[in-house]
Amino acid sequence: MNALYNKRWYDCEPTLSLAISLFENSTPEAKEVCSNFIIKEASTKGVTINNNFREMFEFHLRRWYDKDKLTSEAMEYLRLASIDVKKELALGVIKLLQKLDCEEE
Repeated sequence: MNALYNKRWYDCEPTLSLAISLFENSTPEAKEVCSNFIIKEASTKGVTINNNFREMFEFHLRRWYDKDKLTSEAMEYLRLASIDVKKELALGVIKLLQKLDCEEE
């Protein structure tokens, strides 16, 4: 089977893929900070999600971000954003995680 068919929605854009990978491997505290950042920034850019998205997609609980409601909500905002907003948010997440990493040292 062609590997292109197995790609996740965020793998088609390299910056977004990197940001999500860093986000996924961050601490729970950093995930919370990043999730709040994504939700706030996406909302100010006009991205909206269905308030009952969690119930609509309960069957997807196998994804890494489904384990936490806030992270799951942030990922839904990212998924629904335009590609330009996705890239902008991805760069913001990378910068935020770098800043958080520097604060820990």
